[in-house]
Amino acid sequence: IWMSSQVPDSGIPEPARVWRSHLAVAGAAVYAFWGVEDPANPTLWSRSLDYGRTWSPMAPFRPGTVPVSGAFTRLIANGTDVLVHWVEGSATGSRSLLAVSSDRGTSWTVRPGPLSTEPNHLFDDGGTILWSSGPWLFSSTDRGASWQGPRPIGGPGTQLAQVQSVRLHFAGGVLQAAWDELVG
Repeated sequence: IWMSSQVPDSGIPEPARVWRSHLAVAGAAVYAFWGVEDPANPTLWSRSLDYGRTWSPMAPFRPGTVPVSGAFTRLIANGTDVLVHWVEGSATGSRSLLAVSSDRGTSWTVRPGPLSTEPNHLFDDGGTILWSSGPWLFSSTDRGASWQGPRPIGGPGTQLAQVQSVRLHFAGGVLQAAWDELVG
């Protein structure tokens, strides 16, 4: 059964181009984010707390003092937790950032990721955040305030330099991994 609803107009001028839309769901809460061609407001968002029947007005996403780049890479929701990841670039390099909310997006804390690049995988399993980059895994049990790792994915005999195409699933505190190793 399909249900149709629309995010209400918030008075923000309609952007010339919208790209990289993201959607995350946790129970009745639905979060939608859009990257747009607007340097002043490069990321817009809206949320619904009733399965998408009604929506908050679309608004610029500003969890800190500056707008979030429209090139954000991940949006995750689990219970009341919401995580938004993006890489912020500058003339001196880049840094990977997480906006973390533990109250369904009412308030946000911006924290650095363990690396300056985007993760291959990012999970939130009710308090534990996992971040993978290639064959390496980082974890946080305090919503990204501190990170442990890196730890290698795989067991004894895994040729980490040869690991390709890592696929992960994390639920119920259990991480499952599959990967290809180049042989020969």
